[in-house]
Amino acid sequence: MIYSPYKVRSPLYCIKFNKSNHIINTVAGFVPVAAGVGGEGEILLGDGGRKLVVVLVDGMRDDTARERLGFIEGLVDQGRGLRAHAQSVLPSLSRPCYEAICTGTQPVENGVTSNDTVRLSTQTSIFDVLLARLLPGWLREGYDVVVTADHGMDEFGLHGGPDDGVRRVPLYLFSSLLAKGGAEIGQTIAQTSLAALFCRLLGVSPADTMQPLPVDIERDWFSR
Repeated sequence: MIYSPYKVRSPLYCIKFNKSNHIINTVAGFVPVAAGVGGEGEILLGDGGRKLVVVLVDGMRDDTARERLGFIEGLVDQGRGLRAHAQSVLPSLSRPCYEAICTGTQPVENGVTSNDTVRLSTQTSIFDVLLARLLPGWLREGYDVVVTADHGMDEFGLHGGPDDGVRRVPLYLFSSLLAKGGAEIGQTIAQTSLAALFCRLLGVSPADTMQPLPVDIERDWFSR
């Protein structure tokens, strides 16, 4: 299933995998994709020459990523990327998390409060969500790459509540803009700040409604 209420003309693509083991098996694959163009609700972004791919995994806990995403962990270990954490919004359900990631707003603000909410977004967003299989080719093609998840899950495979295993998800970042090529960062970024992070990577201004990128994240991740 793919959630894509946004039509965006931009150098930013978001790929969502529905099962954690699916991305584990295909993260090293490369298939070119194209963003949707034109139509009602289209958001035009500035062309700063930067390109970004966002890989969004459904229901991947932070500790599962560390144990199973050996390829990506290897890139960090080789000094090619950064590993941090993101904390999902509440409720920690897929559609509210998608909306938070896309728009930088809380469910109480955007109205997407459950997986039963099926409508066009009313907030300013920065990308389409596409489903595909890819990764190393993006780095060869000069893309910045972000890999994260919408939410985790508990030992019973459930989610929606405030437990750490449900809300704490991995965040991997590969970009030439990073102050440190590869690092294990203990910082946690709010899921509602990811939209501003994507804008930072693309060199465009975030919408006023988006939660800003924290000052310490800007300093520690990007200051040289």
